[in-house]
Amino acid sequence: MWNLLNDESIPKNLRISVANIRSTTGRAVKMADDLDEIILGVKNGEGSLGAILKDTSLVKNLNDAILTINKVGNEADSITLEINKLVKGVQEDVSQGKGTVNALLKDSMMVKKLETSLDNIQKGTDGFNSNMEALKHNFLFRGYFRKLEKQKKKAQ
Repeated sequence: MWNLLNDESIPKNLRISVANIRSTTGRAVKMADDLDEIILGVKNGEGSLGAILKDTSLVKNLNDAILTINKVGNEADSITLEINKLVKGVQEDVSQGKGTVNALLKDSMMVKKLETSLDNIQKGTDGFNSNMEALKHNFLFRGYFRKLEKQKKKAQ
């Protein structure tokens, strides 16, 4: 007991502890005041939380937005199912040797026919362009094409 009473570090440690308690108590009081201020602001409709709690139109808008998001999600699910069905159908057609996709992917004759058709279309377009150029120089149509050129220049 005498050792405890004669120990000079105990009063010093007690003073430090009391100072720490005072500091902590001061900070706790400050935090409580700040919390009271925040709660008062929320009650008065200030800030996001206050607006949500006080402004009924904002709550309605949030509810409408959530309903819209849910609706879009449901529609996306149904679209995904339809796309999956379509892809599955194409895969089945290709694996069974049916359909246009199968013909394009596996039928070399179909590919050659398409290439020939595209070549013929190109040749026809070239022929048409040269016929139009010849018509521009024909004396019966020359006046018409000159009139068109004048109209284009006026429009520009």
